[in-house]
Amino acid sequence: MDLQKIGVKLFASDGCRPPLAEFVPVLHRWIQRGFLGGSLIDVVDYRHVHHGPGVMLIGFDFQLAIDEEGGERGLSVEWRRPLADDFGARVDRVLCVALDAAIELESIELPSGAVRFDRTRLDIRVGDRILAPSDDATWTQFRQVIEAGVGQLLRSNHVGLARDPDPRKRMTARITASPSFSLRVLRERLAATTPTSA
Repeated sequence: MDLQKIGVKLFASDGCRPPLAEFVPVLHRWIQRGFLGGSLIDVVDYRHVHHGPGVMLIGFDFQLAIDEEGGERGLSVEWRRPLADDFGARVDRVLCVALDAAIELESIELPSGAVRFDRTRLDIRVGDRILAPSDDATWTQFRQVIEAGVGQLLRSNHVGLARDPDPRKRMTARITASPSFSLRVLRERLAATTPTSA
């Protein structure tokens, strides 16, 4: 699959919803530190949009959001620039950025409390609706890549894989794992084959 617009979403744990405003200074500090690599440009506030992108960190290579799409709080990373590797390696690269950001956020105590991400599910999606329409043919190819890559990462877990059934949305693989996975273990497993983004 020659797709470049790849996204990953890690979901917030139930009940973990610090006010979005508390993430704004954190993301500004990431720009100042050069955290996550690449060229980080600005923080954009979309808190006024219902079930929208929330607070976004805009970079040259990717954009990151503490979003509330579909009414579910989470950390989303969407890749914006072409990557030379095959599709599976591109997914790994985006997942690395999401994991680095999630691990960092969990290490920070926000004014209203700690951030915590769900260790039992994540979404992987493709944003190009022309090259990857939300249909059965795309799903067949997409599923094979996701099963091979995520199945290896979560090799000690039972992995469930389902397609978002709404054809109006981007092609999305909804991944569930039992027992829960470790963010750090996933990141370590990716480290051997994917350049660090921190």
